[in-house]
Amino acid sequence: MVVKLAVRDLAFGYRGFAVGQGVSFDLAPGEVLCLLGPNGCGKTTLFKTVLRLLEKQGGRSGHYTAPDAEPTAGSES
Repeated sequence: MVVKLAVRDLAFGYRGFAVGQGVSFDLAPGEVLCLLGPNGCGKTTLFKTVLRLLEKQGGRSGHYTAPDAEPTAGSES
């Protein structure tokens, strides 16, 4: 069984203040994601939104389980 994190067209920020939008990525078991950017560009806000510590402003994020299947590079959920 494979559990994969999928983020699609995510918009994130704080009430009344958008920080980022249009973010999409997939993470499969064993994969690593590295976000680089200057202070204040929204890296922590993105992670807090994916972790559901902040409410998303649009898009989708979550995980899905695919029994007996291995994810392929660039696969869509």
